[in-house]
Amino acid sequence: LHVVFATLQAVVSTQSTGGQFGSIEKLDLKLDADQNSRGFCFITYESEEAREEAIRAGPPTLDGKEVLINKAIPYKDKMKTNRLFVGGIREPLTEDHLRSYFSKLGNIQSIKLIPENRHERKKGFAFIEFDGQEAVEEAVDKKNPPRGQRHEINGVRVDCQKTYPEDHPAYKKKK
Repeated sequence: LHVVFATLQAVVSTQSTGGQFGSIEKLDLKLDADQNSRGFCFITYESEEAREEAIRAGPPTLDGKEVLINKAIPYKDKMKTNRLFVGGIREPLTEDHLRSYFSKLGNIQSIKLIPENRHERKKGFAFIEFDGQEAVEEAVDKKNPPRGQRHEINGVRVDCQKTYPEDHPAYKKKK
């Protein structure tokens, strides 16, 4: 039932940041060591309907500035994915070796070995997509990026990390 109010410029009160959508259970304004706003807060509404209404209403303005509103996603949920990055792939590893090894963890939807631009030779990494998130959690031993887990397949040590599609909440675009 949380909403993140981002890009806040000053300390704000419960009344000015969303009580209009329903009863607010808790307002958690994030402050720095000098007690200045860090630019965002978490608001917990008493009902899911109030939260959804605040999101649907679009960006309000506060002190003349547009405020970005997002549904807060717990970190542990945000970091879940069904995609696995496998790096360090070299001869003699093939797609069949990867499929044989990782299919023990779960059902594989696809494996993409990334080729170099002008050659059939592979770049040394692949993306594996599973039916579920549990296989990825097991492959990385529940570690989140940038940490991963090392595996040995057919005598070759490879590194595995979670990876995310661009529309995933954990994906951060570099500008």
